[in-house]
Amino acid sequence: MKRGPLIVVIISVFVLLIVMALFIFARKEDDKSTASVGQGEDRATTQDNSLNDRQINSFSDCVRAGNPILETYPPQCQTQAGQTFTETERETDERKRLERGRQALESGAIEIVGVAANQTIESPLRVKGWAKSDWFFEGTFPLLLVGEDGRRIAFTKVLADNSVSAKKSEGAVPFSGVLSFPKNVGAKGKLIFQKSNPTNVTKKETWIEIPVTFSVQQ
Repeated sequence: MKRGPLIVVIISVFVLLIVMALFIFARKEDDKSTASVGQGEDRATTQDNSLNDRQINSFSDCVRAGNPILETYPPQCQTQAGQTFTETERETDERKRLERGRQALESGAIEIVGVAANQTIESPLRVKGWAKSDWFFEGTFPLLLVGEDGRRIAFTKVLADNSVSAKKSEGAVPFSGVLSFPKNVGAKGKLIFQKSNPTNVTKKETWIEIPVTFSVQQ
Protein backbone atom coordinates (compact mmCIF):
# COMPACT_ATOMS: atom_id res chain seq x y z
CA MET A 1 0.00 0.00 0.00
CA LYS A 2 1.28 3.46 -0.92
CA ARG A 3 2.13 5.89 1.84
CA GLY A 4 -0.60 8.42 0.92
CA PRO A 5 -3.59 6.03 1.18
CA LEU A 6 -2.12 4.51 4.37
CA ILE A 7 -2.06 7.93 6.06
CA VAL A 8 -5.66 8.55 5.00
CA VAL A 9 -6.73 5.21 6.51
CA ILE A 10 -4.90 5.93 9.79
CA ILE A 11 -6.46 9.41 10.04
CA SER A 12 -9.92 7.99 9.29
CA VAL A 13 -9.59 5.36 12.01
CA PHE A 14 -8.35 7.98 14.49
CA VAL A 15 -11.29 10.29 13.73
CA LEU A 16 -13.72 7.37 14.05
CA LEU A 17 -12.31 6.48 17.49
CA ILE A 18 -12.71 10.10 18.65
CA VAL A 19 -16.33 10.21 17.45
CA MET A 20 -17.11 6.93 19.23
CA ALA A 21 -15.53 8.17 22.46
CA LEU A 22 -17.54 11.41 22.34
CA PHE A 23 -20.74 9.44 21.70
CA ILE A 24 -20.13 7.14 24.69
CA PHE A 25 -19.34 10.13 26.94
CA ALA A 26 -22.51 11.95 25.82
CA ARG A 27 -24.63 8.88 26.53
CA LYS A 28 -23.22 8.57 30.06
CA GLU A 29 -23.91 12.25 30.83
CA ASP A 30 -27.43 11.93 29.43
CA ASP A 31 -28.09 8.89 31.61
CA LYS A 32 -27.00 10.83 34.68
CA SER A 33 -29.25 13.80 33.90
CA THR A 34 -32.34 11.77 33.07
CA ALA A 35 -32.15 9.12 35.78
CA SER A 36 -35.38 9.09 37.78
CA VAL A 37 -35.96 8.24 41.40
CA GLY A 38 -38.79 5.86 42.18
CA GLN A 39 -40.77 5.08 45.28
CA GLY A 40 -40.31 2.66 48.20
CA GLU A 41 -36.70 1.75 48.81
CA ASP A 42 -35.23 4.37 46.42
CA ARG A 43 -33.33 7.39 47.65
CA ALA A 44 -35.26 10.50 48.59
CA THR A 45 -35.45 13.53 46.34
CA THR A 46 -36.35 17.07 47.36
CA GLN A 47 -37.50 18.98 44.28
CA ASP A 48 -41.23 19.65 44.15
CA ASN A 49 -42.18 19.39 40.48
CA SER A 50 -45.89 19.64 41.34
CA LEU A 51 -45.70 23.43 41.77
CA ASN A 52 -46.83 25.51 38.80
CA ASP A 53 -46.39 29.24 38.21
CA ARG A 54 -49.77 30.08 39.77
CA GLN A 55 -48.75 28.36 43.03
CA ILE A 56 -45.42 30.19 43.25
CA ASN A 57 -45.70 33.19 45.56
CA SER A 58 -42.15 33.63 46.89
CA PHE A 59 -38.48 33.14 46.14
CA SER A 60 -38.50 29.86 48.10
CA ASP A 61 -41.46 28.51 46.11
CA CYS A 62 -39.73 29.49 42.88
CA VAL A 63 -36.51 27.65 43.77
CA ARG A 64 -38.40 24.64 45.12
CA ALA A 65 -40.15 24.30 41.77
CA GLY A 66 -36.78 23.94 40.05
CA ASN A 67 -36.53 27.41 38.49
CA PRO A 68 -33.12 29.08 37.98
CA ILE A 69 -31.55 31.54 40.42
CA LEU A 70 -30.33 34.66 38.61
CA GLU A 71 -26.81 35.96 39.22
CA THR A 72 -27.99 39.13 40.94
CA TYR A 73 -27.61 40.65 44.39
CA PRO A 74 -29.73 40.01 46.28
CA PRO A 75 -30.46 36.72 44.46
CA GLN A 76 -33.59 36.49 42.35
CA CYS A 77 -35.47 33.48 41.00
CA GLN A 78 -37.33 33.56 37.70
CA THR A 79 -40.33 31.41 36.79
CA GLN A 80 -40.97 30.00 33.33
CA ALA A 81 -43.52 32.78 32.84
CA GLY A 82 -40.81 35.38 33.49
CA GLN A 83 -41.96 36.47 36.96
CA THR A 84 -39.12 37.18 39.39
CA PHE A 85 -38.94 36.91 43.18
CA THR A 86 -36.23 38.51 45.32
CA GLU A 87 -34.73 36.51 48.17
CA THR A 88 -35.22 37.81 51.72
CA GLU A 89 -32.66 37.36 54.49
CA ARG A 90 -34.79 34.64 56.04
CA GLU A 91 -35.06 32.88 52.69
CA THR A 92 -31.28 33.13 52.29
CA ASP A 93 -30.80 31.14 55.49
CA GLU A 94 -33.45 28.65 54.36
CA ARG A 95 -31.90 28.22 50.91
CA LYS A 96 -28.44 27.64 52.32
CA ARG A 97 -29.55 25.02 54.84
CA LEU A 98 -31.52 23.24 52.10
CA GLU A 99 -28.48 23.43 49.80
CA ARG A 100 -26.42 21.77 52.53
CA GLY A 101 -29.14 19.13 52.75
CA ARG A 102 -29.02 18.47 49.00
CA GLN A 103 -25.25 18.23 49.15
CA ALA A 104 -25.54 15.73 51.99
CA LEU A 105 -27.86 13.56 49.88
CA GLU A 106 -25.66 13.81 46.79
CA SER A 107 -22.46 13.04 48.70
CA GLY A 108 -23.97 10.05 50.48
CA ALA A 109 -23.65 11.65 53.92
CA ILE A 110 -27.27 10.59 54.43
CA GLU A 111 -29.52 8.15 52.60
CA ILE A 112 -33.27 8.10 53.22
CA VAL A 113 -35.33 5.12 52.11
CA GLY A 114 -39.03 4.37 52.31
CA VAL A 115 -40.20 7.85 51.31
CA ALA A 116 -39.75 9.88 48.12
CA ALA A 117 -40.81 13.29 46.82
CA ASN A 118 -44.58 13.71 46.37
CA GLN A 119 -45.26 10.29 47.85
CA THR A 120 -48.64 9.76 49.52
CA ILE A 121 -48.19 9.02 53.22
CA GLU A 122 -50.41 7.97 56.09
CA SER A 123 -49.97 7.65 59.84
CA PRO A 124 -47.97 6.03 61.30
CA LEU A 125 -45.15 6.73 58.85
CA ARG A 126 -42.02 4.60 59.20
CA VAL A 127 -38.73 5.99 57.91
CA LYS A 128 -35.26 4.54 57.83
CA GLY A 129 -31.88 5.05 56.24
CA TRP A 130 -28.21 5.68 56.95
CA ALA A 131 -26.33 8.82 57.96
CA LYS A 132 -22.82 9.86 58.93
CA SER A 133 -22.24 10.05 62.66
CA ASP A 134 -22.17 13.88 62.68
CA TRP A 135 -25.89 13.92 61.84
CA PHE A 136 -26.64 12.59 65.31
CA PHE A 137 -26.50 14.13 68.76
CA GLU A 138 -26.84 11.63 71.57
CA GLY A 139 -27.95 9.04 69.03
CA THR A 140 -30.84 11.00 67.49
CA PHE A 141 -31.74 13.74 65.04
CA PRO A 142 -35.09 15.56 64.53
CA LEU A 143 -37.78 14.73 61.99
CA LEU A 144 -40.66 17.17 61.43
CA LEU A 145 -43.85 17.09 59.44
CA VAL A 146 -45.27 20.47 58.45
CA GLY A 147 -48.27 21.57 56.39
CA GLU A 148 -48.23 23.66 53.22
CA ASP A 149 -48.34 26.80 55.35
CA GLY A 150 -45.31 25.72 57.42
CA ARG A 151 -47.41 24.86 60.47
CA ARG A 152 -45.89 22.01 62.46
CA ILE A 153 -48.07 18.91 62.40
CA ALA A 154 -45.87 16.32 64.08
CA PHE A 155 -42.39 15.84 65.48
CA THR A 156 -40.22 12.89 66.43
CA LYS A 157 -36.59 11.91 66.73
CA VAL A 158 -35.13 9.14 64.62
CA LEU A 159 -32.89 6.73 66.49
CA ALA A 160 -29.45 5.49 65.50
CA ASP A 161 -28.50 1.82 65.58
CA ASN A 162 -24.88 1.95 66.70
CA SER A 163 -24.28 -1.79 66.69
CA VAL A 164 -21.16 -2.70 64.72
CA SER A 165 -23.03 -5.26 62.62
CA ALA A 166 -25.50 -2.64 61.45
CA LYS A 167 -23.00 -0.07 60.20
CA LYS A 168 -22.21 0.26 56.51
CA SER A 169 -18.66 -0.09 55.27
CA GLU A 170 -18.44 3.67 54.65
CA GLY A 171 -19.04 4.30 58.36
CA ALA A 172 -22.65 5.40 57.98
CA VAL A 173 -24.97 4.64 60.89
CA PRO A 174 -28.45 3.21 60.22
CA PHE A 175 -31.44 5.02 61.67
CA SER A 176 -35.17 4.46 61.91
CA GLY A 177 -38.19 6.27 63.26
CA VAL A 178 -41.97 6.31 63.41
CA LEU A 179 -43.93 9.52 62.89
CA SER A 180 -47.58 9.61 63.96
CA PHE A 181 -49.82 12.49 62.93
CA PRO A 182 -53.54 13.36 63.13
CA LYS A 183 -56.22 13.20 60.45
CA ASN A 184 -57.47 16.07 58.32
CA VAL A 185 -54.18 17.96 58.18
CA GLY A 186 -54.63 19.13 54.60
CA ALA A 187 -53.69 17.86 51.17
CA LYS A 188 -49.94 18.40 51.12
CA GLY A 189 -47.03 18.87 53.48
CA LYS A 190 -43.29 18.43 53.90
CA LEU A 191 -41.11 16.02 55.83
CA ILE A 192 -38.04 17.80 57.22
CA PHE A 193 -34.99 15.76 58.23
CA GLN A 194 -32.79 18.02 60.35
CA LYS A 195 -29.13 17.41 61.04
CA SER A 196 -28.52 17.75 64.78
CA ASN A 197 -27.34 21.24 65.68
CA PRO A 198 -27.12 21.40 69.48
CA THR A 199 -25.33 24.78 69.42
CA ASN A 200 -28.09 26.34 67.23
CA VAL A 201 -25.56 27.89 64.86
CA THR A 202 -27.42 29.09 61.75
CA LYS A 203 -24.47 28.39 59.44
CA LYS A 204 -24.51 24.73 60.50
CA GLU A 205 -28.21 24.14 59.89
CA THR A 206 -28.72 21.33 57.37
CA TRP A 207 -32.25 20.38 56.38
CA ILE A 208 -33.68 17.93 53.89
CA GLU A 209 -37.25 18.78 52.87
CA ILE A 210 -39.33 16.14 51.09
CA PRO A 211 -42.73 17.25 49.72
CA VAL A 212 -45.49 14.72 50.46
CA THR A 213 -49.23 14.33 50.03
CA PHE A 214 -51.60 12.95 52.64
CA SER A 215 -53.72 9.89 52.14
CA VAL A 216 -57.45 10.61 51.77
CA GLN A 217 -57.99 7.85 54.31
CA GLN A 218 -56.23 9.92 56.98
